[in-house]
Amino acid sequence: MTKSSSSFFNLICNLIIPTIILTKFSSENTLGSFYGLLIALSFPIFYGLSELYFNKKINFFSVLGLISVLLTGGIGIFHFSARWLAVKEAFIPGTIGVAVIISTYTKYPLLKLFFEETLNIEGLREKLTPSENEWFNARFQFSSLLLGGTFFISSFLNFCLATWIVVSDPGTEAFNQELGLMNLLSLPIIALPMMIILMVIMWYLLNETLKKVELTWEEFLTPKDS
Repeated sequence: MTKSSSSFFNLICNLIIPTIILTKFSSENTLGSFYGLLIALSFPIFYGLSELYFNKKINFFSVLGLISVLLTGGIGIFHFSARWLAVKEAFIPGTIGVAVIISTYTKYPLLKLFFEETLNIEGLREKLTPSENEWFNARFQFSSLLLGGTFFISSFLNFCLATWIVVSDPGTEAFNQELGLMNLLSLPIIALPMMIILMVIMWYLLNETLKKVELTWEEFLTPKDS
């Protein structure tokens, strides 16, 4: 599966289908609130498990994504207070932010996971002189701290969005509809700004570095087998 088709499949399973089911098929005349929630959440769960299976390795972010979906299901199925949903929505990105910052001071910074599938960071390091590598490491560390900070912002926005949108009791049609609306709004309000910030961080990290090794962005981003 190509990266573009994988991204499309990701969007279909994690956003579009669950949102449609939650908002349009959770009434008593269709699936009902219980089965509507259960079926809607089965799509991101299936997608997350298939990603773990086909990648043949456990991915920190994939695992957190699965935990997030399971917690949402638990809150809805066992009728916990909707406030716990807001706490969960803030907890997941907050946890990622803490993990990113802590990993910055280890041999396995999580910032690498955001770039490793598309960017050969280690290959770039090999082209740098020892002094340039020290300069790059400082830049890499600061980029990691910036990324961790953006997840704290995401945590706050998630909490506000969930508190604002989801006000009905779990186990009701209204709760499912509000959950679907929250997921839909999270794309333009949270996900897209996070992607833009990630691109800015990537530019900050690599733009001057590529100039030092006399590579253009096009050369760096072009796969070796193309």
